[in-house]
Amino acid sequence: MEAFWSSLLLKTDGFNGNPMAKHLSLQHNQASHFEQWLRLFNETCQDHENQAMAELALDYAQLIARSFWFAYQFKHNPTQLATERHLP
Repeated sequence: MEAFWSSLLLKTDGFNGNPMAKHLSLQHNQASHFEQWLRLFNETCQDHENQAMAELALDYAQLIARSFWFAYQFKHNPTQLATERHLP
């Protein structure tokens, strides 16, 4: 997890995984799970002493949650129109 966020925020080279594949393999995900993750992520970012970095991390988290949610819907319900989830 640390290597993933370091690669995004600090542009390090320590991460080479595929988090999208891990999330797509899960069953029974719901928009509320992504919304809860973002709420917790937001709370953590508010407590960070470097607010510029925290804002960047939250921006990435919102993009990631949206991307994963759409991909999850397409994989598990390919004949249904994907729905947007609401940011906390």
